[in-house]
Amino acid sequence: MVTGHPDVVSLHVEEVPYAYPVPTLGRDAALHTVLPWFEQRHIHPRGRFGTWRYEIGNMDHAVKMGTDVARRIVADDPEELV
Repeated sequence: MVTGHPDVVSLHVEEVPYAYPVPTLGRDAALHTVLPWFEQRHIHPRGRFGTWRYEIGNMDHAVKMGTDVARRIVADDPEELV
């Protein structure tokens, strides 16, 4: 059992100046190009960061999208949330 406060042996800090993308007026048009490109390569972006739809994506929504795409991949079931 470890007690006390062990020394830090390694640390990595990554500063990301633009970590939270802001939706723009051209976002929806860009998504119509980008998302099919991903799907053709068997990449299935989902959730707030995967689909760039922050205004509708809470955690429940993101989990549901992940469950839906998994069922689509495994059983060819249609996704309920898109």
